[in-house]
Amino acid sequence: MKINYQRSVIVIFLFALFSVMGVMVVGANSGPPSNVQIQVINNEVDFNFDLLIDNNSLLSQNQIDQALIRIASGDYDYEYNDTAFLIYMASYQDSEGFVSNLLYGNPEFYRTYDYDDDRGYIATMYLNVPKEFKALLYTDTEVIITSELIIMSQFDFRLTFDLVDVDMSINQNNVGVVSGYIGNPWGNLTTWVNFLLRLILTLGIELGVLYLFGFKKKSTYIFVTLMNVVSQILLNIALIAAFYNNPSGGYNYIFTFIIGEFVVFTLELVIISIFVKEHRLFKKIEYSLCANTASLVIGLLLASSLSFLI
Repeated sequence: MKINYQRSVIVIFLFALFSVMGVMVVGANSGPPSNVQIQVINNEVDFNFDLLIDNNSLLSQNQIDQALIRIASGDYDYEYNDTAFLIYMASYQDSEGFVSNLLYGNPEFYRTYDYDDDRGYIATMYLNVPKEFKALLYTDTEVIITSELIIMSQFDFRLTFDLVDVDMSINQNNVGVVSGYIGNPWGNLTTWVNFLLRLILTLGIELGVLYLFGFKKKSTYIFVTLMNVVSQILLNIALIAAFYNNPSGGYNYIFTFIIGEFVVFTLELVIISIFVKEHRLFKKIEYSLCANTASLVIGLLLASSLSFLI
């Protein structure tokens, strides 16, 4: 078997590069990432926004002191940079034990935007999203408004927190109307639309790489298409089930994703090597590694960015 060593070195280099990129991307966006986008509908007052998470116990003075030290040190660098708000939230705990996610949770992938158009105020959080939380508004008149308990049922979660009919001049808990993708993910249109998006991206990338590698038989393209449809269906079912059925918070879907992609890499390499009756074994292995790596990295970047546009 004649081997093109120059091409092999290039393929190995690209595979290693994409693998490193893939690990970095998986750390921040895990196909698609756990994320929540909350649109607050209220045009009457200015406010700071936070999520409340269950602390499981009363805040200790030591926890509060440590949070205050970090605030004074400038460790919390958010868009609004409202020190008075952060100081207030350091000791805030509602009657059900919920505390500030900004101070006591995982806010590394947390962003807020106050648009001038109809979108209004939107808060977005990626990856370390608590499965159960409340939305909190701290107005410019130091009034606290909180939502009812919100339970994430899927890892791509978009909500509207409607406060149009709420009196924003007095402290109120469990008010407003929360709507959006609430409930079983299998019944939500976005689940299937995002799945189709990822499937189309995967097929486009892998069939494109198949063409670039010089595969020409119609039977090869049909086989690779059917193989990817089956593998993507099984992988997405596993991801959704891992998040929805895990009472501890759903973060094990990240490990399910990594393991699932490893299984897909391995099985597709073996299946293509055995059943594709075109080109030599080494070229089929090259194609499988490059196609799966490209679809993983490019698919993650594009699908994660586009998922909120649907």
